[in-house]
Amino acid sequence: MHYVDAINSDFVRRAYAVDMVLEQRSLASLLVFAGSAMVALTGVAQAVLFSSTDAFADGIWTQLIVMCGTSSCATIFVLGLLHNDLDKYYAQILERQEEAQLEARRDELTGFGNRKALIECLSDARSDLPTAEPVSYLGIMDLDHFKNINDTLGHEAGDALLQQVAERIQAVAKSKAKVYRLGGDEFAVTFLSCKLKEVLRICSEIRSRILDEFLIGQTQALVGCSIGIAKTDKRYQESEWLRRADMAMYKAKNGGVGIAFFDKSMELEAKRKTELSLRLTRAFEEKENLSAKYQAIFSTDKRIVAVEALFRWFDPDFGMIATDEAIKIARQNRLLDQISLFVAEKAAATVSEAADLALCVNVEAIQLLDENFTRQLYACLLENGLDPIRVQLEIGEADFVEYADQLVSPLSRLVEQGFTIAVDNFGSSNASLTHLKKIGVKAVKFDPSILQHARESDNPTVLKAKTNLAKSLDMVVTCKGISDKVDEDLAMSAGCECLQGFYYGRPDAISSFTTHIETINSMAAA
Repeated sequence: MHYVDAINSDFVRRAYAVDMVLEQRSLASLLVFAGSAMVALTGVAQAVLFSSTDAFADGIWTQLIVMCGTSSCATIFVLGLLHNDLDKYYAQILERQEEAQLEARRDELTGFGNRKALIECLSDARSDLPTAEPVSYLGIMDLDHFKNINDTLGHEAGDALLQQVAERIQAVAKSKAKVYRLGGDEFAVTFLSCKLKEVLRICSEIRSRILDEFLIGQTQALVGCSIGIAKTDKRYQESEWLRRADMAMYKAKNGGVGIAFFDKSMELEAKRKTELSLRLTRAFEEKENLSAKYQAIFSTDKRIVAVEALFRWFDPDFGMIATDEAIKIARQNRLLDQISLFVAEKAAATVSEAADLALCVNVEAIQLLDENFTRQLYACLLENGLDPIRVQLEIGEADFVEYADQLVSPLSRLVEQGFTIAVDNFGSSNASLTHLKKIGVKAVKFDPSILQHARESDNPTVLKAKTNLAKSLDMVVTCKGISDKVDEDLAMSAGCECLQGFYYGRPDAISSFTTHIETINSMAAA
C-alpha cells in the first residue's frame, strides 16, 4: 500500500493506492468493504480512493478511480454505491464552511458581528448588491473610562461590562440599526434606511442607557460613551466612511459633547493636528520655539508665595498654539513627559534662588504611574538646585476620579521624596476631599467655576463650604480665576489662603518675572 499526501486550497486529500484482489466474492467484498481502503474487484485492478482529513475518520470517500481500462464498469458500480455517502459528505462540507464563515465574522464575547463583518456590510452597501443592507449612516462608539474598569477590577469584569453594554445597545438598536464590536471598547452601528433625526434619537438613547450605572458582581461601575456619525456617501470608499465616523467620534470625545456628526471642518482640523504633531515632535528634537512662562500665586497679604510654570509653544507658521491644544497634541504623541521635564528644568534654577518660593508643576496621573518619569523629574530638580520639598505637583481632579486606586502607591513615593501633592480644578468632577486626603493630597486649587458661581448668584455659600472642608482636612486652599477686586474679596471672605488669576498679571517670561517677585514682595513687607 502506498501513501500519498496532496493539498489543495479547500482541504487536505489523502490518496491510497490499493492492489486489488482476484476472487469470486467480489460483490460481497465490495459491499463489506465499500468506504474502506480495501475494495475487491473482479479482475486484476488498482484503485485510488480519495478522502478529506475529516471524512477519513468517518469512512466517507469522495472518489474512487480504477487504474485499469477494463474495469470501468466496476468503477461506475462502486461510485453508485458511494453516491449517498458523497451527498452527505458535501452537505457536511458546505455546512462546516458556512459555520466557519459565520464564526470568522462574529465577535465571540458579544455575539455581534466583528470588524470583518462590518467591512463586508459596508462594501455590499456601497456596491448596491441585491442582498445588501440599506445602510444610510454609520456610527462609531467608544466607551469612556473603560480602561479604568479593566485596570481596577480585572479583565473578567471588563468583559462582563462589555456584555452588559452590548445588551443595552441592542435593546435600543432593534430593527433600526445593526451593531458590531470592532475590538476593545469600540463598537460600530449601521443605521438602516434611517433619516438623520432618527439616527440622532437612537444615538441619544444609547448614550443615555450607557450612562446608567452597571452592576458587575457586587461592584457598581460607571462609564460613558462618545459617538461619531457619518453619512454613507457612495461617492467615497467604505474606508472613508469609517474614517469620517472615527473623526466625529474623537470630536465628540475631546469636545465633551457625547455625540458628533461629521462635517468638513473636522477634515481640516485633522490635517492641522497631524501637521502640528509633526512640528511639536520636531520642536523638542531641535529645542526650538518652546518656552516656559510663570504665573504668580499670592497669599492674602499680597506676597508671592509660589509660581506656576506654564508651557508655551510658538510655531513660525501657526503662531502661538493655545496651551490646551498643545497639551492635547502632546498627549496624543506621548510628549507629556518632555513638557513637564522642560518646564521643571527651566524653572528650577530660578526658583531655587528665591527663598521660600514654591514651584507648581502640572502633571497628569498617567505620568505618575510611570516610575521612570518620576525618577527623571526628581533628578531634574536636584540637578538644577531645587529641593523637591519646594515643588507642588498639580493633578487635575478628573484624573483623581479616574485613577484613584492606581495613584495610591505612586503618590506615597512622591510624598516620601518631599513633593507636595495638589488637586487642581477641584469642583469640576466628583472627587471626595476626604479620600484625596487619605492618598496624600495636601493642597487644593478650586476650579474658576466655583468662584464664578459665587459671584453670579451673589451667594458664596458653596465656596465657603468647600473652603472650610478643605481647611478642616489641613489642606492649603488656592482660589483660581481672580479677575478683579470683587473676585478677590469673595475669595478672601470665604477663607481661601492663596489667590491666582489675571488680576495679578498674566503669565510672564522668567527674565522679567524675577524682578517682579522682588518688587512685589518688598512692597508687601513694607
